[in-house]
Amino acid sequence: MSEVALGLESMATRFELILAGDDPVRLRAAGEEALQEIERVEALLSRYRPSSAIAAINAGAGGAPIRVDPRVVTLLRLCADLSRLTDGAFDVTVGPLLRAWGFVGGSGAPPDPAALARARRLVGMDRVELDTAASTVRLAQAGMELDLGAVGKGYAIDRAIAVLEEHGVPGALLHGGTSSVHVIGQPTSGAGWRVAWRVPGRPDRPRALTAPRPALSVSARHGKAFVLGDRLLGHVLDPRRGEPVFASLSACVVGPTSTLCDALSTALLVKGAGGRAALTERFPGYSAWVVAAASDRSRRTVKMGSFGAPGAGAQVRCGPARTRPGSRITPRSRLKTPSTAIPTSRNGNRISQTSGYRTRASKASGQHRMRRTTQSRNFVKAHLLRRLCSWIRAPAAGGSRT
Repeated sequence: MSEVALGLESMATRFELILAGDDPVRLRAAGEEALQEIERVEALLSRYRPSSAIAAINAGAGGAPIRVDPRVVTLLRLCADLSRLTDGAFDVTVGPLLRAWGFVGGSGAPPDPAALARARRLVGMDRVELDTAASTVRLAQAGMELDLGAVGKGYAIDRAIAVLEEHGVPGALLHGGTSSVHVIGQPTSGAGWRVAWRVPGRPDRPRALTAPRPALSVSARHGKAFVLGDRLLGHVLDPRRGEPVFASLSACVVGPTSTLCDALSTALLVKGAGGRAALTERFPGYSAWVVAAASDRSRRTVKMGSFGAPGAGAQVRCGPARTRPGSRITPRSRLKTPSTAIPTSRNGNRISQTSGYRTRASKASGQHRMRRTTQSRNFVKAHLLRRLCSWIRAPAAGGSRT
């Protein structure tokens, strides 16, 4: 079997795709089309693109309904359902809060109390008017802003995976910004796709992704953040309280779709361990773990539960990091978000990895072309490429998702 590696800079992050199969030419063609689908989703959903549907909806807040692509209405209706089922812990109308806290185009800053109060009054999915028949969206009050950062990347990955499945790709691993990953089939080794969830200062948690639950997403409060006093304030905000998340360090969700894993990992980070029971009943088929914050950094045990699997709890030691054998090399990346997962080998040791392929989208005769460049001569050796197929790094920056 052959393996093809492709990458793409989109949604202010890096997507990397590994494809496994017998025909490298067909794999590359399918992979390039899948990455182009991610670009199309970004053009549709990014609040930072003036031509996007989300930017148009935000600009028209308080005015007449905005006609958009039907897919946007469908996704926003899903977001409304998720907001209700998570008791408001997931809410894409959080845009005004992100702006008040300085996370729109910045790394965060203490908000002005009056501005924060105004922003809180602008949050709520009940103020988003959706008309599926007319394919329109209306924000009821001027100043409201949609931000799909907690779901957009997962949605883009699901769309790309659908393209790969339409082409009959037998094996693939796609990750976005190292916080969301989705797999198809098996790598060339046949050993399964293995990923590791990393929480800073905690032991790594390797997992194998399989067909019933091929998607994984991690959210955490660090990443884009600033320190105020003795607290780390991150860009994952609690829409109900209007402030950064404090109770949880990191949350990980595994399930059938990247869209729901993306949204639910954010919701679980906001709700903390106390919100697990309700989510267990409402989202069967999705497993999740959450690490609670320890303000004094003392060693303590936190129970973690599983969506759809009552009684399948686990325990994790929370406290100072414990070392493992093997080396750690930080992958080359333009991402500013610290990651929470590392590559693992079959014996559980860490393995070194560098991103050896990069694709650049360029316009030529009106079509995108993907050009592969080699960053490391050693990387192209087959045994190192096989190791890359078992690797994904999932950061704990759950709120920065678009």
